[in-house]
Amino acid sequence: MPRTFLISHSDLPEISAAIAEQFPDLPREYSVEGFGWDNLMVRVGTDHVARLPRRPEAISAIEFELAWLEQAAQSLTVPVPHIVGKGSPFSDYSVPWTINTWTAGIRGLSVPPEQRRSSAAELGRQLALLHRPAPRDAPEKPHRGGTLAQRTYLTQPQIERLPGQYSAVVPVWEQGLATRPYGGTPLWLHGDIHPGNYLLQDDHTLAGIIDFGDVCQGDPAFDLATAWVSFDAAGREDFFGAYFESCREETRLDQDLVPRAKGWAASAYVIAVLSSDLSTPDFVDMAQWTMGQLLHEP
Repeated sequence: MPRTFLISHSDLPEISAAIAEQFPDLPREYSVEGFGWDNLMVRVGTDHVARLPRRPEAISAIEFELAWLEQAAQSLTVPVPHIVGKGSPFSDYSVPWTINTWTAGIRGLSVPPEQRRSSAAELGRQLALLHRPAPRDAPEKPHRGGTLAQRTYLTQPQIERLPGQYSAVVPVWEQGLATRPYGGTPLWLHGDIHPGNYLLQDDHTLAGIIDFGDVCQGDPAFDLATAWVSFDAAGREDFFGAYFESCREETRLDQDLVPRAKGWAASAYVIAVLSSDLSTPDFVDMAQWTMGQLLHEP
């Protein structure tokens, strides 16, 4: 049975030795860059980063990136990471890991939400570029790109674990659940577009989009949930304005798109985060912010 956390900061010596052995042409300068919900990131020199799953559920995300990242992200015009190599097992770590190009920028979560507005319109345009018809064999992830009803099996148990002070967000999820399911062409989705997975310039304009481990096909409303996760009301106006100027006509005419996106925001970025023991403080802050935006939207 795999251990809960496959790798941690304390494993840096073993990670460094594995990178040096398997990628001898890269600089031998290593430092822990940080960790997200799924991966430990180790910086390699100035131009590369190793991404190593830190929990068993994250292993498939690396495989998805290896198989689909280049095809899914090819329409984007901002920088995205490129995979330059797949790592082999080392020590007692036997799961897939990768070396990626380093995408420079400030993590969106490091910038106060009110200051992210400068990135809103460009993020909306980039998602419109990304949301194009996906091939039939593109990954399907019902709990992300499927219908909200397909996420019920995850959300209901999470609601039961949700601390009482956050229960006010549950009706937002239920309102989304009552909307008409998406019936359009399955589109490419990032699958996890929140402020931890895009980067900003010093002036807080968009610098790049990262972490495509949940790339999949389906309902664009899932990606559009980031409007409440990322921005205040003014930023959301910029975001949706740019998105609807650039998106496909079929998407633009979907009158339930925005209500579904709010339901996704409540389920995936508030209920899921605040009911999980994997949540880091920055993710908890993000979820609390999102809840406030959903409940107090003008």
